[in-house]
Amino acid sequence: MQKKSLTNEPEIKAESTGFSNSASQASPIPQVKKKSFTIPSNLEAVEKQIKDRPLEIQAKKEIVKEEVAELEENLPRQPLNSDTVKTAFEEVLVEFKQDHKNMEMALLSQPFELRGQEVVFMLSSGLHEDLFPKLKPELTGILRRKLRHPDVEVTFEITKEAKNPLKNLYTSREKLTYLMEKSPALKELKKRFGLDADF
Repeated sequence: MQKKSLTNEPEIKAESTGFSNSASQASPIPQVKKKSFTIPSNLEAVEKQIKDRPLEIQAKKEIVKEEVAELEENLPRQPLNSDTVKTAFEEVLVEFKQDHKNMEMALLSQPFELRGQEVVFMLSSGLHEDLFPKLKPELTGILRRKLRHPDVEVTFEITKEAKNPLKNLYTSREKLTYLMEKSPALKELKKRFGLDADF
């Protein structure tokens, strides 16, 4: 039985025309190496992969530590001073700006002190305090390379900001108490005239 089309037009069969793209034949497409991994077929294989993974990661970390130790031995030591550290930070800020690392840029713009071979950032509590431990290894490595000084360490201290007493004064009583502490004469006026902050 023959199929009939609804439009009474004959069916057109797609046939290969034999044309080929000569450009694709002239230059072969380079093969892309794909990272592959085996999918475990049973639970024992999964458990083995889970146990082996930390060992692989540890081995990679040890290789990196060895490379860093080798690098530290080969670097000529330069004396540290605040000007060279500032220059290095300016270069790092430019790199971070290109990489759109805004939080890191804000952290590097904080004041710092140089104490021997230690760069100490003076941070206010809050976001910077949480961000610094994440940035510390990267920043330490960058400074060691830029300053060519393998013993440089980067740390931070939390500075206590001078608390603005007017910032948290909400009620009339709090405001009056604050003003009486600043000016004892106001306390005398309150007593003499029987004034009250709550009205």
